Amino acid sequence: MLGSNRNVRLRVLSSFPRSLDAHWWYPQSVIMDPETARHENSQKQAEDHTTKQGSPQTPALKDKLASETHLRRFTENVLDSRQQEIENRESEKGQLAVEAETLRRQLAVTQRQLAEAQDQIFRLQPRRRDITEAEAREAYKILVGNVQRWVENRAAYAIEDLEIGRLAARASSPEGLRLVSLLREQSRRCLSVTQSDEFHITGVIMNYLHVTLFSKSFYCPLDDTEGDGTSRWVDDLENTMSRLPREPAADLAHQLHLAPSVYSLKWPARTAATRLEVYQCLNLANGGAILDLSGTKAASQARRGVIYLFDIAPGLFVERVEGGRKLGLKAIVKPTVLVTNSGGDVLQGPTIMSFLWNNTPTSQGTSRSTSRASSSRRPAGSVISASSRQRY
Repeated sequence: MLGSNRNVRLRVLSSFPRSLDAHWWYPQSVIMDPETARHENSQKQAEDHTTKQGSPQTPALKDKLASETHLRRFTENVLDSRQQEIENRESEKGQLAVEAETLRRQLAVTQRQLAEAQDQIFRLQPRRRDITEAEAREAYKILVGNVQRWVENRAAYAIEDLEIGRLAARASSPEGLRLVSLLREQSRRCLSVTQSDEFHITGVIMNYLHVTLFSKSFYCPLDDTEGDGTSRWVDDLENTMSRLPREPAADLAHQLHLAPSVYSLKWPARTAATRLEVYQCLNLANGGAILDLSGTKAASQARRGVIYLFDIAPGLFVERVEGGRKLGLKAIVKPTVLVTNSGGDVLQGPTIMSFLWNNTPTSQGTSRSTSRASSSRRPAGSVISASSRQRY
């Protein structure tokens, strides 16, 4: 019934002209049936109720939305800053790579120039060859042998003059003072030992070479307290070396000073009389032949009757340098001493050395022979007993 009424109403409304649609107003209750109107009213009331309930939550949602917006903007700024920093780093990395490549090219050029300069320097300099221990031993033995042969050839004429009495008629020369000043203490106690002149002169020459060449240091002093003291020291050293003889002792001394190992000449100790086994002994009773006492003891049978007289030549020693430190001292040439085993007594007589010693003026202007008492001198042909020589 209601449905038929609705349809009738709709047909009535549709029969009105369309020109009146815009000016026609009719209440919604006329158009809708009661059930539809009731449904729409309940829906409208529900929407109004929902609007009234949601209105208190609107500020909280706005705050949350604002916070999320602020966080999003902060995150975007951080990401933008990080991106800018990465781009700057990439740019700096590129610049550093260019600079590194430039420096590598410069380093390569510098190294090539340095190598060329070193090659040029070493081409201009002679190649240095350090002396070995075996070469030093051989060179020093040759030096001592040359001195001994030179003395044998030159001293023979003076010894002959002494034997025939011609030397006593001569006045002592000024060189005699220099010669006897180089005598060592042990040698001065044996000036009158017969047939000892050649050994004395050899010892004097070796002492001279030791003092003037081998014991000189080539190291420059570091404590320059006088301003130009170092410069003057270098000048003096150059002048001295320019006046030195170049062969053979000076050349050997020069090679020893330039060697990486430390070479030195050392004379026998004062206790040489009790340690003859560590020296090279020349036997005066046998014309200067070598008397081998190595491995013997002071109280052994082989040493009985052997008397130590004086030193002839220093020994050659070496201290090897390895790893920045020195090793132990080692003898590569033994010191040479003069001994005799003539049976207990050493024959005394006139000698060249005793003549020079007695006729050399002292600091007071008088000769040693006149300053001594006549009883203090041994007459020609006297002897030294073995008991009186044991202290040497």
